[in-house]
Amino acid sequence: MNIDLLHESTPSRADRARLRLLEAGLQCFADLGLHGVTIREIARVAGQNSAAITYYFGGKEGLYGAVLDAVLRFFRNHVREASQTWDSLNEAQTSPEQALKLLKRIQRGFALGILTDAKAAQFAMLMVREQTQPTAAFEALYQGTVEPLHRMVSHILARITGDDPESPRAVLRAHTLIGQLQSFVMARETLLRRMGWDGYDAERAAAVADMLAENLDIFVAGLNAPAEPKPEYPS
Repeated sequence: MNIDLLHESTPSRADRARLRLLEAGLQCFADLGLHGVTIREIARVAGQNSAAITYYFGGKEGLYGAVLDAVLRFFRNHVREASQTWDSLNEAQTSPEQALKLLKRIQRGFALGILTDAKAAQFAMLMVREQTQPTAAFEALYQGTVEPLHRMVSHILARITGDDPESPRAVLRAHTLIGQLQSFVMARETLLRRMGWDGYDAERAAAVADMLAENLDIFVAGLNAPAEPKPEYPS
């Protein structure tokens, strides 16, 4: 996946200064959130004067908006790749086996991309922060990436389970699956310490992706097994 979305094709001196501020903003906002970091700290990380943030972005909120634009483009591009594959299939005629294979492919793509690239991990952490501490920018993120991904997973999973894809049950199940992947971002340090790892590399990220696929198989098998009557979920 190409995540180099902060960079201009032929940067001038001004472009390079702006780029350093964007990258510093991404790092600081991912680590501390919009309200947890000062303009002075962002400028220090970027090696720029504090006034440059106002000059290029109009202030801290403007820089935050520019960083979120890059986050939005990254996730929108990735969701688009998956949605194009899904759209190319006839949903009504897609078999549960085809749907399961596609869902594993989506999971694996996100896992490998987010876990093995530092900038993608920062993008993901910023998305997590917007989920837990939403700013005025969350609506654009929700409409641009979160809702389309969530809805697509609901529909793919519904082809496996036979549920109405817009039912509360389908939405909750999709949220459960997406949450598994988010946990590897939110609880990154816990897993690294428990595994004795100093970070993620391609092999370790692949192990995580394999486990997500295994969990999905178990999840689907459990849904297909005889069980007690299913509870009703509020709409």
